[in-house]
Amino acid sequence: MDHYTEFLRKQIETLSPDDDYYEIRLREIADSFRGYGEALSDFIADHGYTDALSDVDAKAKFIRKKFKAADMKSPRDIKKWKQTHMLWQV
Repeated sequence: MDHYTEFLRKQIETLSPDDDYYEIRLREIADSFRGYGEALSDFIADHGYTDALSDVDAKAKFIRKKFKAADMKSPRDIKKWKQTHMLWQV
């Protein structure tokens, strides 16, 4: 995730309203933003998740397991994350 953020920072730093292609470059940068579900999938994959990124139940189980290993309460609404939002799509 650090590389993603750094990449976007560098892109923004080189952007200037005075550039001829400012609007085009701005749209390209905006189009490169990831949604929450994709970012979450990347994050858990970076932290040891090895099952299919499309397996919502396995992702939820992995997150619960990580919280338990850290002796923390699992997020209470993790089921709602997968049932009511498209947060898990890759």
